[in-house]
Amino acid sequence: MVAWLARRFPLRSVAAFGVHALASIVLTAIQLFIAEAILWNFTAAFFRRESFAASLKIALTANFHGSLPTYWLILAAYLAWTYARNASRLETQLATAQLDALKMQLNPHFLFNTLNSV
Repeated sequence: MVAWLARRFPLRSVAAFGVHALASIVLTAIQLFIAEAILWNFTAAFFRRESFAASLKIALTANFHGSLPTYWLILAAYLAWTYARNASRLETQLATAQLDALKMQLNPHFLFNTLNSV
Protein backbone atom coordinates (compact mmCIF):
# COMPACT_ATOMS: atom_id res chain seq x y z
CA MET A 1 0.00 0.00 0.00
CA VAL A 2 2.84 2.38 0.83
CA ALA A 3 4.59 1.70 -2.49
CA TRP A 4 1.34 2.22 -4.39
CA LEU A 5 0.77 5.54 -2.63
CA ALA A 6 4.37 6.57 -3.34
CA ARG A 7 3.86 5.90 -7.05
CA ARG A 8 0.44 7.56 -7.11
CA PHE A 9 1.42 10.63 -5.04
CA PRO A 10 5.15 11.40 -5.46
CA LEU A 11 6.51 13.75 -2.80
CA ARG A 12 6.73 16.84 -5.00
CA SER A 13 4.05 19.01 -3.41
CA VAL A 14 2.52 19.89 -0.08
CA ALA A 15 -0.71 18.12 -1.10
CA ALA A 16 1.17 14.86 -1.70
CA PHE A 17 2.85 15.20 1.69
CA GLY A 18 -0.61 15.68 3.23
CA VAL A 19 -1.85 12.51 1.53
CA HIS A 20 1.10 10.58 2.96
CA ALA A 21 0.61 12.08 6.43
CA LEU A 22 -3.06 11.08 6.42
CA ALA A 23 -2.25 7.64 5.00
CA SER A 24 0.40 7.06 7.66
CA ILE A 25 -2.13 7.80 10.42
CA VAL A 26 -4.86 5.64 8.88
CA LEU A 27 -2.60 2.70 8.03
CA THR A 28 -0.98 2.78 11.47
CA ALA A 29 -4.42 2.68 13.11
CA ILE A 30 -5.49 -0.22 10.86
CA GLN A 31 -2.29 -2.11 11.61
CA LEU A 32 -2.73 -1.66 15.35
CA PHE A 33 -6.41 -2.66 15.13
CA ILE A 34 -5.55 -5.89 13.29
CA ALA A 35 -2.67 -6.69 15.65
CA GLU A 36 -4.81 -6.07 18.72
CA ALA A 37 -7.68 -8.16 17.31
CA ILE A 38 -5.31 -11.08 16.78
CA LEU A 39 -3.68 -10.72 20.20
CA TRP A 40 -6.98 -10.22 21.97
CA ASN A 41 -8.47 -13.37 20.41
CA PHE A 42 -5.47 -15.52 21.31
CA THR A 43 -4.93 -14.21 24.83
CA ALA A 44 -8.51 -13.46 25.89
CA ALA A 45 -8.96 -16.75 27.72
CA PHE A 46 -5.76 -16.39 29.74
CA PHE A 47 -4.87 -12.77 30.34
CA ARG A 48 -7.58 -10.39 29.20
CA ARG A 49 -10.25 -9.15 31.53
CA GLU A 50 -11.19 -5.93 29.71
CA SER A 51 -13.30 -5.58 26.58
CA PHE A 52 -11.84 -5.39 23.10
CA ALA A 53 -12.63 -1.66 22.88
CA ALA A 54 -10.75 -0.95 26.11
CA SER A 55 -7.87 -3.14 24.99
CA LEU A 56 -7.78 -1.35 21.61
CA LYS A 57 -7.73 2.05 23.32
CA ILE A 58 -4.77 0.99 25.44
CA ALA A 59 -2.95 -0.41 22.40
CA LEU A 60 -3.52 2.77 20.38
CA THR A 61 -2.40 4.96 23.26
CA ALA A 62 0.70 2.92 24.02
CA ASN A 63 1.82 1.87 20.53
CA PHE A 64 0.63 4.48 18.02
CA HIS A 65 3.63 6.79 18.36
CA GLY A 66 6.00 3.84 18.02
CA SER A 67 4.30 2.35 14.97
CA LEU A 68 3.76 5.59 13.04
CA PRO A 69 7.38 5.93 11.83
CA THR A 70 7.11 2.50 10.19
CA TYR A 71 5.12 4.03 7.32
CA TRP A 72 7.74 6.71 6.76
CA LEU A 73 10.59 4.18 6.93
CA ILE A 74 8.90 2.01 4.31
CA LEU A 75 8.29 5.10 2.17
CA ALA A 76 11.92 6.21 2.51
CA ALA A 77 13.19 2.72 1.62
CA TYR A 78 10.93 2.57 -1.42
CA LEU A 79 12.01 6.02 -2.60
CA ALA A 80 15.69 5.13 -2.10
CA TRP A 81 15.24 1.92 -4.10
CA THR A 82 13.44 3.82 -6.86
CA TYR A 83 16.17 6.46 -6.92
CA ALA A 84 18.90 3.80 -7.15
CA ARG A 85 17.05 2.00 -9.94
CA ASN A 86 16.60 5.22 -11.90
CA ALA A 87 20.24 6.21 -11.33
CA SER A 88 21.38 2.85 -12.69
CA ARG A 89 19.15 3.25 -15.75
CA LEU A 90 20.45 6.78 -16.34
CA GLU A 91 24.06 5.62 -16.04
CA THR A 92 23.39 2.99 -18.69
CA GLN A 93 21.79 5.57 -20.97
CA LEU A 94 24.74 7.93 -20.44
CA ALA A 95 27.25 5.24 -21.35
CA THR A 96 25.23 4.38 -24.47
CA ALA A 97 25.02 8.05 -25.47
CA GLN A 98 28.77 8.51 -25.00
CA LEU A 99 29.48 5.44 -27.10
CA ASP A 100 27.15 6.69 -29.82
CA ALA A 101 28.86 10.10 -29.76
CA LEU A 102 32.26 8.45 -30.17
CA LYS A 103 30.94 6.37 -33.07
CA MET A 104 29.64 9.51 -34.75
CA GLN A 105 33.09 11.12 -34.36
CA LEU A 106 34.88 8.08 -35.79
CA ASN A 107 32.64 7.51 -38.80
CA PRO A 108 33.51 10.80 -40.56
CA HIS A 109 37.18 10.21 -39.77
CA PHE A 110 37.18 6.91 -41.65
CA LEU A 111 35.12 8.41 -44.47
CA PHE A 112 37.57 11.29 -44.94
CA ASN A 113 40.57 8.94 -44.72
CA THR A 114 39.05 6.72 -47.39
CA LEU A 115 38.36 9.71 -49.64
CA ASN A 116 41.86 11.02 -49.01
CA SER A 117 43.36 7.64 -49.96
CA VAL A 118 41.37 7.57 -53.20
